[in-house]
Amino acid sequence: MIDEKELATKTDFIRNVGNGNQDFVLGFVGDNESQKKLENEIVLRIGGTLRVKGDTDNNLKDKAQKECEAEWKEKVSSYLDVDNNINANKADLLLKHTPRDFKGYEDELAKRLYGIEQYGKAVEKKQLAEEIFNSKDERTLYTVKEGKNFEQYGFNKEEVYNAIAINAINSKDNQVKVPTPKLRKLSFADKMKKRLTGKCQADEDNKKIQKQYDEFMGKAQQLFSGIDWGNIGLNVTQLNDLEKFKDVDKIRDAEVVDFHSRMKDYVEARRYETLKDVAIYDFNEKNKEEVLKIEEIRKQKEEQKKQREEAKLTRAAEVVNKISDGQFRDVDVAKDDAGKTEEAKQRYYARKILKDRGLLPQTGKPVVKREVSKDMIRQSVQGGRS
Repeated sequence: MIDEKELATKTDFIRNVGNGNQDFVLGFVGDNESQKKLENEIVLRIGGTLRVKGDTDNNLKDKAQKECEAEWKEKVSSYLDVDNNINANKADLLLKHTPRDFKGYEDELAKRLYGIEQYGKAVEKKQLAEEIFNSKDERTLYTVKEGKNFEQYGFNKEEVYNAIAINAINSKDNQVKVPTPKLRKLSFADKMKKRLTGKCQADEDNKKIQKQYDEFMGKAQQLFSGIDWGNIGLNVTQLNDLEKFKDVDKIRDAEVVDFHSRMKDYVEARRYETLKDVAIYDFNEKNKEEVLKIEEIRKQKEEQKKQREEAKLTRAAEVVNKISDGQFRDVDVAKDDAGKTEEAKQRYYARKILKDRGLLPQTGKPVVKREVSKDMIRQSVQGGRS
């Protein structure tokens, strides 16, 4: 697993490359021939450079400008909506840039770079993997007749390899025991023969088994050492999986090309942030006089709204004051049902308007104190705008 210091180092590297001052990131790809091959592939796939220039830069500038214009229209629309209850001031019309947080993006790119480095180490072990794979069918299990019985000695390569692979990928707390070879026990006759002649068949068989085991163990451990297998997509936990190693350099190259494609997107995103910041500053500078005009329009609309509100409250007050008069008689109400319904509706809404403003006359008090005056209406309208 990649540690925090390693991730931080690679994130800093990614951030530095993000300044757009490099064409390729190929220092981790081995020999010059491999790098040249990858450069050609990158040029073919993504255009050959991580730098933002030419038409791409102009397109990003146009995008930033259009986003400023769209944001401006939205701000003006909201600012001139006198019903949105905002405490409007001209600062609300200025465009503001909220910088994008690239940390997650950079950490992800750093992990991919780390994974490519692991692929590079795997490429260096391609020949070793081929040797292990080609020897997988070598006989390492032997059946020998011991008296009346047949006994099996040696070791199973698949089981030994699998255990080593699992331990290379798992944490220290999840290690498994690597199988050891089963050797022949020397009989009394074998021991006497070895003492007299210096060797015996059973001992020779054991030496052969142990040599095979040590060589296989050594190669398998060497294959898995020094590589963080948990951070690459090459699954070789089974002995037969080593056949995939014949394409490990192609897999690495594909990862490198994809990494450069993602890096190019990242560099463009970083460049766009810079251009957007500049575009916002220029837009605000250019719009200074326009901001003052929009601010004046807002004040006019607020005054118009105030006048409409006063007129509405005045009409409501006239209705309520009239029907609150003890001498009031419904002599002017139409006698048909439609006329009565309409008059009742008007009186209901008149009361509701005044009630919402706290101006509805209270019953049980002298009439002169229950009448809604124009001063009360003006105070109510001004209070509603504060």
